[in-house]
Order: sequence, then C-alpha cells, then structure tokens
Amino acid sequence: MNPVWHEIVGVVGDVRAQGLDRQVQPGFYLPLAQMPPSAWDWLGRTMDLVVRTRGGTFPANDLRTTVALVAPGVPIYQLSTVQQKIEGTLEESHFDTFLLAMFAGIALLLCSVGIYGVLSHVFAHRTLEIGLRMALGATRGQIARHVLGCGLQLTAIGIVLGITCAFACAHLISSLLYGVRSTDTIAFGTASLVLASVGLMASYIPARRAMRVALKYE
Repeated sequence: MNPVWHEIVGVVGDVRAQGLDRQVQPGFYLPLAQMPPSAWDWLGRTMDLVVRTRGGTFPANDLRTTVALVAPGVPIYQLSTVQQKIEGTLEESHFDTFLLAMFAGIALLLCSVGIYGVLSHVFAHRTLEIGLRMALGATRGQIARHVLGCGLQLTAIGIVLGITCAFACAHLISSLLYGVRSTDTIAFGTASLVLASVGLMASYIPARRAMRVALKYE
C-alpha cells in the first residue's frame, strides 16, 4: 500500500465480521479515498453502505432513487435492515439450538419413561415384600417414601453420570454457543433440577400403586 504509514484517528470495538461463532480477528478501517485500486479485489468489487433512517418503515425505494441520482447504472441488491442482517447471521445457530432442544426433550421423555418402567417392574414383583413390611408395622407413608426414595436414587445416579459425561464432552458443542461457556454452572444446575423433578414425577405413579397394595394388605 502507498503510503505504508497511516495515522490512527480512532479505535472502535471488536467486530465479529465472520460470524458470532468465530474469534475476533484484528482489522482496521481505511477511508475510501485512500484505498489503493487493488483493494477493490479484496472486497469482491462490492460495497456495503449503512444508512440511518427515521421512522418505522424501511425506505427501500427512496434509497434506490438516491443512489440512482448519485451513481447511475450502479446495481443495488440485498437491501435489508440491520435486524434482518443479525437474524440471517443467527439463523444457523437457531436451527442448531432447535435440534439440540428437540433431542434434549426426547432424552428427557425417555428418562421419565425409563424410571417409571423400572420402578413399576420392580415393585410389581415386590408385592409380598410390601405386605410383609405392613405386617411388621410399616405405614403407607413409609412405603410411599421408600418407593420415591428408590426413584430419586436412580435419578441421582443418572444425573451424576450425565454431568460427568457432559463435562467430558462439553468442548464438542463450544462452537455452537455464544455468550455462555460450555461448562456453565447455572445451565448444569438448572438441568439437574429439571431431571430431578422429572424423576420425582415418574416415581409418583409407582408410589401410588405401592400405597394401594399396602392399603389392600392393611
């Protein structure tokens, strides 16, 4: 470039020009009048203009008319608002988030069905044991707490194993996240509470069934 030296007249904030999931790269702005002819090849011989408007409408026709008066014959394309530009940049991230949320919902459903199925199967074969507990003085509340405790124990084991695996594999989804760490403690804590609540609800029906068995023996 000629001249090689330039005077710095200001410093601006970081710009994620390559996308929100990319690291910020060093860069600088150069006045249009000081750009060398070869710089147009860097830009693909195109130019982006930012226009500040007033009001809630997007004056696309007015912009085309103004540019046609200043530079007749220059083609104009991809007119959009800044909000539309941001939404287009985040479109892929939103789709990835939707897929992750869908898979997480399916996993949560399978977790609930699994806990319910295991407890129902286990306590269906422990009817006589429940009767013996009642004969030895166990109350219906104690039977229900015993069933819920088994369900929460299974849930706790699953949560511990899941968090361990999640921490080990967190770096695999770091590129899909923006503004949050892949090992965010709040996210892990919230997920653990949700799973514990689901495990408790999935254990409730087997607990009610055990209470009915206990009532029958009583």
